[in-house]
Amino acid sequence: MSPSEAQAYIMGNVKKTEEILLSLGKSLGFYLSRPVISEDGEMVLEKGERIDGRKLFLMKRKNVKEVWVHRKPRIFVGIENDHLRQILLLLSVEEGFEIGISKADFFITGYKPQRVKFLVSGVDQDPASNLAVFTYESGVMGFFVDGSISDAVVSAYIYIFPALRSSFGSSDPYPKKMYLPSANTYKKGLGGRSLFLPARITEDSLVEILDKEDESYLICDALVHIPPDVYKINEEDELEVYLIR
Repeated sequence: MSPSEAQAYIMGNVKKTEEILLSLGKSLGFYLSRPVISEDGEMVLEKGERIDGRKLFLMKRKNVKEVWVHRKPRIFVGIENDHLRQILLLLSVEEGFEIGISKADFFITGYKPQRVKFLVSGVDQDPASNLAVFTYESGVMGFFVDGSISDAVVSAYIYIFPALRSSFGSSDPYPKKMYLPSANTYKKGLGGRSLFLPARITEDSLVEILDKEDESYLICDALVHIPPDVYKINEEDELEVYLIR
């Protein structure tokens, strides 16, 4: 399964969370399920926006008392490695998400419990080829992530966080994508897989591919997607870039 097929399949199975009415003081961190309109009919915030401190202050100035929001998502992540769990938890906090990230209660290889339905098990890409996505009988969606730091980072930004945004009703759940010229050359080994490589955007709007080391995935501000049929990147080649920070 290709990354785009996996994304589409996951999104097709994400269940929207129900909406609830909250007082303004309890709404910090939630996503709006309806537009916020002031008493005089002015549009204050659009549906789907996340309520942060600045937006909360803006609504208070407009004398907004209550807002309709989505409940927290019914999504969790299972990871065997303690170090990876901490990294993914920090990334989630950085993105403003509150999700359950705990020790996995099963392994993907050799054990598939009856209470879950697997949606995706293995994607034709590197890193995160061992990502698995499943749903419980209760409808809760889960992600299993195993491997290295790069697996956790790519899984988070390409699959997990978009699923979370979609559960809140976001119409644009993916990281911002653009096409930028390459600042350097890169040679991909043979293997026929999609690659997601760490990169940074230069001051002159070029994308520089970084060394494919775990540490680079923690400090990069973008992920470059290289399709399976592309084996060499030359300077100024146009690249598909996901902005993650």
